[in-house]
Amino acid sequence: MKHETMEELYQSIVHRKSVRKYSKKELTQETLQKIEDFWEQTEQIDPEEAVSMKILPASHIKMRVGMTYKAPYYIAVYADDTEKGLVNAGFRLQQMDLWLSSHGIGACWLHMMTPDQENAMTDGMPCQITMSIGYSEEELHRSSSSEFKRKTLDQITNGGYYDTELESVRIAPSATNSQLWYFEQLGSRIRTYMIHGSDAYPKLHVMDIGIALCHLYLAVSHDGLFGGFEREQDGPYKKDAEYILSVKM
Repeated sequence: MKHETMEELYQSIVHRKSVRKYSKKELTQETLQKIEDFWEQTEQIDPEEAVSMKILPASHIKMRVGMTYKAPYYIAVYADDTEKGLVNAGFRLQQMDLWLSSHGIGACWLHMMTPDQENAMTDGMPCQITMSIGYSEEELHRSSSSEFKRKTLDQITNGGYYDTELESVRIAPSATNSQLWYFEQLGSRIRTYMIHGSDAYPKLHVMDIGIALCHLYLAVSHDGLFGGFEREQDGPYKKDAEYILSVKM
């Protein structure tokens, strides 16, 4: 991905919000094509872990009971039911979320809307998550980070040299706003963990790790610190959480 595009995504972190009120105005075919083109540019944690997407009109989406709003289009993301697949899906779709926000298009992560039977599978993979997209009928952006209702920084990290970069992670979205992640700062690396909760959405929380890692990747890249992703083989690791991977500086 071009440096200018990555910087655009990074600048969107502090302003993005979940949009739930959409205009009936449809996205043009040119805009839909630009969305598909950007998907092909998104970075991946594990390039060997396939993730696919489709843009579907509302007519191909099934709404669960209780959903009171509709968007004109939805992005459906498909990945294997593996930790690597779900983390990669979250990592890529969050880049899309930020890109849409920076291009004046509203979006919201949704697990309560699923594709119809015709679109339930793609490339042999099931749909793991959908994202509503369209022109917003509410305020598209936040004015400052003070509008985020999130955990404090000391609740998600042990503190250290990379607190500034982890502030971008602190305001990342997550399923039910649970933020079941923890970042252990150890010298020239940050270890990422998933905290096990009693929530009913275990797969969503694995994708949440990908969302958080997207924000961390953009933040450390912005500061010229990113040295790659690594799955360490040796611990010791945090006892009350599952180690996912490390970000090297």
